[in-house]
Amino acid sequence: MVLGRIIAAIIAVLAFIVAWRLLDVFLGFSFGILLWVIKALLFLVLLYVVYRLFAGRRGQPYLR
Repeated sequence: MVLGRIIAAIIAVLAFIVAWRLLDVFLGFSFGILLWVIKALLFLVLLYVVYRLFAGRRGQPYLR
């Protein structure tokens, strides 16, 4: 069960890296600071996904 969550976290991180690079490729420098705002929000989403993967009910740690 824990291994499945670790694999899901790795997949989430890889998806984050791919999305980060695609933002660079498609938006480039045309959006300037807006691009960094989008990337910061994407990073916060990644942190939340990893937190939800490893947090149990009411924020208690899932790993024991």
